[in-house]
Amino acid sequence: MTTVYVRLAIDRLYAGNYLSILLKGTEPHRNVAAAIRALGHDILRDETLDEQAARYRLLVRKSAANTSASAPSA
Repeated sequence: MTTVYVRLAIDRLYAGNYLSILLKGTEPHRNVAAAIRALGHDILRDETLDEQAARYRLLVRKSAANTSASAPSA
């Protein structure tokens, strides 16, 4: 489900905007990063916040080429 929530958040962004994603667990980290790359967006930063607790942060920039999503609603 984490990947679905991230996809929805990215879809609401305008091209070129940024999203910071906090993840817990190696599997969600791996899956979300793979999905972001598969969608053609840029991972600008991939940080390990706490290795023992498996906490991660991704900084993503929405690709200008991937603009199939609707504009954010007010």
